[in-house]
Amino acid sequence: MSKANGCKDSGAFVPCHEFPIEGIRDPSKKGGTYYLPHQRPDDEESRTDGLLANLKTHDYFIDAWSKLSEVATVKDAEQIQREYGIICIPALGILPSMDIVKSFPFGFMHLISENNVSNLVLL
Repeated sequence: MSKANGCKDSGAFVPCHEFPIEGIRDPSKKGGTYYLPHQRPDDEESRTDGLLANLKTHDYFIDAWSKLSEVATVKDAEQIQREYGIICIPALGILPSMDIVKSFPFGFMHLISENNVSNLVLL
Protein backbone atom coordinates (compact mmCIF):
# COMPACT_ATOMS: atom_id res chain seq x y z
CA MET A 1 0.00 0.00 0.00
CA SER A 2 2.81 2.40 0.84
CA LYS A 3 4.43 2.12 -2.57
CA ALA A 4 1.11 2.52 -4.40
CA ASN A 5 0.45 5.71 -2.42
CA GLY A 6 3.98 7.05 -2.92
CA CYS A 7 4.66 6.81 0.82
CA LYS A 8 7.71 5.78 2.78
CA ASP A 9 7.80 2.34 4.36
CA SER A 10 8.35 1.07 7.86
CA GLY A 11 11.40 2.50 9.58
CA ALA A 12 10.78 6.05 8.31
CA PHE A 13 9.97 9.10 10.46
CA VAL A 14 6.34 9.02 9.20
CA PRO A 15 6.12 5.38 8.10
CA CYS A 16 2.39 4.83 7.84
CA HIS A 17 0.40 5.47 4.67
CA GLU A 18 -2.80 5.81 6.72
CA PHE A 19 -1.88 7.86 9.80
CA PRO A 20 0.39 10.91 10.19
CA ILE A 21 2.08 9.40 13.26
CA GLU A 22 5.75 10.21 13.86
CA GLY A 23 8.26 7.57 14.83
CA ILE A 24 11.03 7.89 17.40
CA ARG A 25 14.55 6.49 17.57
CA ASP A 26 16.41 4.81 20.37
CA PRO A 27 18.26 7.74 22.00
CA SER A 28 21.22 5.52 22.89
CA LYS A 29 21.97 4.83 19.20
CA LYS A 30 23.16 7.16 16.46
CA GLY A 31 20.87 7.09 13.44
CA GLY A 32 19.02 3.87 12.95
CA THR A 33 15.42 2.98 12.35
CA TYR A 34 12.38 4.82 13.65
CA TYR A 35 9.76 2.82 15.51
CA LEU A 36 6.21 3.48 16.66
CA PRO A 37 5.68 2.74 20.36
CA HIS A 38 2.18 2.50 21.82
CA GLN A 39 3.28 5.07 24.36
CA ARG A 40 6.17 7.47 23.92
CA PRO A 41 8.79 7.17 26.66
CA ASP A 42 8.98 10.96 27.11
CA ASP A 43 5.21 11.55 27.37
CA GLU A 44 2.89 9.85 29.87
CA GLU A 45 -0.30 10.78 27.99
CA SER A 46 0.61 10.01 24.37
CA ARG A 47 -1.14 6.84 23.25
CA THR A 48 -2.11 5.37 19.94
CA ASP A 49 -5.75 4.86 20.97
CA GLY A 50 -6.98 7.89 18.99
CA LEU A 51 -5.29 7.06 15.70
CA LEU A 52 -8.51 6.27 13.85
CA ALA A 53 -9.71 9.82 14.50
CA ASN A 54 -6.64 11.23 12.74
CA LEU A 55 -6.47 9.42 9.39
CA LYS A 56 -4.62 10.95 6.48
CA THR A 57 -7.02 12.48 3.98
CA HIS A 58 -6.82 12.96 0.25
CA ASP A 59 -6.22 16.67 0.93
CA TYR A 60 -3.22 15.70 3.08
CA PHE A 61 -1.71 13.93 0.06
CA ILE A 62 -2.62 16.78 -2.32
CA ASP A 63 -0.91 19.27 0.02
CA ALA A 64 2.24 17.14 0.20
CA TRP A 65 2.30 16.57 -3.57
CA SER A 66 1.91 20.28 -4.31
CA LYS A 67 4.75 21.11 -1.93
CA LEU A 68 6.94 18.42 -3.50
CA SER A 69 6.28 19.75 -6.99
CA GLU A 70 7.24 23.31 -5.99
CA VAL A 71 10.56 22.66 -4.21
CA ALA A 72 13.72 24.24 -5.53
CA THR A 73 16.39 22.07 -3.91
CA VAL A 74 16.90 18.42 -3.06
CA LYS A 75 17.30 19.33 0.60
CA ASP A 76 13.87 20.99 0.65
CA ALA A 77 12.35 17.95 -1.05
CA GLU A 78 13.92 15.64 1.55
CA GLN A 79 12.49 17.79 4.36
CA ILE A 80 8.97 17.61 2.89
CA GLN A 81 9.33 13.88 2.31
CA ARG A 82 10.37 13.41 5.93
CA GLU A 83 7.60 15.65 7.28
CA TYR A 84 4.78 14.01 5.31
CA GLY A 85 6.20 10.51 4.91
CA ILE A 86 5.61 10.78 1.16
CA ILE A 87 8.32 10.01 -1.39
CA CYS A 88 6.70 10.95 -4.68
CA ILE A 89 3.48 11.64 -6.53
CA PRO A 90 2.15 8.22 -7.54
CA ALA A 91 0.77 7.63 -11.03
CA LEU A 92 -2.71 7.05 -9.61
CA GLY A 93 -2.51 10.29 -7.64
CA ILE A 94 -2.77 12.45 -10.74
CA LEU A 95 -6.12 10.98 -11.77
CA PRO A 96 -8.86 13.43 -10.75
CA SER A 97 -11.34 10.61 -10.09
CA MET A 98 -8.97 8.76 -7.72
CA ASP A 99 -9.20 9.35 -3.98
CA ILE A 100 -5.87 7.98 -2.81
CA VAL A 101 -7.19 7.24 0.71
CA LYS A 102 -10.48 5.54 -0.12
CA SER A 103 -9.08 3.56 -3.02
CA PHE A 104 -6.72 1.43 -0.90
CA PRO A 105 -7.81 -0.81 2.00
CA PHE A 106 -6.44 -0.77 5.51
CA GLY A 107 -3.16 -2.56 5.97
CA PHE A 108 -2.65 -5.77 7.89
CA MET A 109 -0.63 -3.90 10.54
CA HIS A 110 -3.71 -1.92 11.59
CA LEU A 111 -5.83 -5.03 11.90
CA ILE A 112 -3.31 -6.34 14.41
CA SER A 113 -3.09 -3.09 16.38
CA GLU A 114 -6.90 -2.97 16.65
CA ASN A 115 -6.75 -6.21 18.68
CA ASN A 116 -8.19 -8.38 15.92
CA VAL A 117 -5.53 -11.07 16.24
CA SER A 118 -7.91 -13.37 18.10
CA ASN A 119 -10.52 -12.94 15.36
CA LEU A 120 -7.91 -13.71 12.72
CA VAL A 121 -6.85 -16.86 14.59
CA LEU A 122 -10.49 -17.97 14.87
CA LEU A 123 -10.96 -17.34 11.18
